[in-house]
Amino acid sequence: MSEVVIRCEKQQCGTRYRLTLDTLGRLTGSCPSCARRRQGICQTCPAPVDGTVGRAKWCRACRVVEHRNQCNRYRRQDIVKYNERAAARIRAARAKAKQGQPPTDWQEVVARRTRSRSAALTPAQRSAITSKASKARWRRYYQRQMLQQMREREGK
Repeated sequence: MSEVVIRCEKQQCGTRYRLTLDTLGRLTGSCPSCARRRQGICQTCPAPVDGTVGRAKWCRACRVVEHRNQCNRYRRQDIVKYNERAAARIRAARAKAKQGQPPTDWQEVVARRTRSRSAALTPAQRSAITSKASKARWRRYYQRQMLQQMREREGK
């Protein structure tokens, strides 16, 4: 009997397994990874899968480990290229968002926000805000006066 090693043709799987030629000349073999998936058993340990039987590959613990391994493999490819691609994606998204918009006048944006905020407040709320600001200004004024008087006393 001769053996041939092939890859599983399923898109998610890709596991290598052996095909054997039996005495009648038929190729036989099955993918062990796909068999475990159909039974609902984790690919790396005997625990039940976390998710739908027939679709999920790993139990909860092995899925965390596999995800970490995949992330590390991706990062190890080339961190410089990874950063360049990320920066290019951000630039493209910003350019797409700004497409067709006039340049931003930030003074006008601030003025518009101020007007909309003041229009949303009631007169009592506006009065409370102004009195609080006034008290803060007077507090700073009195603090400056006190510091000036203390310096004058020390200077004498």
